Order: sequence, then C-alpha cells, then structure tokens
Amino acid sequence: MEKERLTEIVLNEIAEVIEVDKNTISAESSLMDDLDISSLEVMVLMGNLETKTGVVIDIKEMSSLATVSDIVDKIMEKMAEEQH
Repeated sequence: MEKERLTEIVLNEIAEVIEVDKNTISAESSLMDDLDISSLEVMVLMGNLETKTGVVIDIKEMSSLATVSDIVDKIMEKMAEEQH
C-alpha cells in the first residue's frame, strides 16, 4: 500500500473515531496534544486500522506513537516486515 493512501485511511479513521472534520487533522497532528484522543478512542482506532490494513499494532507499540505520521510509519514498517 502506498504511504499516501495509508495516510488517507488513518486520517479518515481518526476523524471518524474522534468525530471531527478530517480536514482539521494533518499527518503532523499530535494524538494527545492536538487531537486530545482518549485511551478508549486509541483502542477503537487500532481495531479499525487493523480491519482496514490487516496490521496489528499492540498497545505497547501504540503508546510510543505521538503523531498521525508515526502511526502511518509504524503500519508501513509492519507491512514491510510481513513481506519478508
């Protein structure tokens, strides 16, 4: 999957989970500071992204991801690992 397409998927899922306009979120948006995402919302987001991408990010990994871009990069990394 291309990074641009994956970024679009992540942005759409975040917007849906936290119920905001997707256009208010960018790849550099901070999950905690800018989006004020709760731990429950993170869990829902991870489940949604797993369904959309087939990639599992566990809670320990997720806790180290600060921005939307970090999530995209982690999913891309895991997809690359799965191909090897």
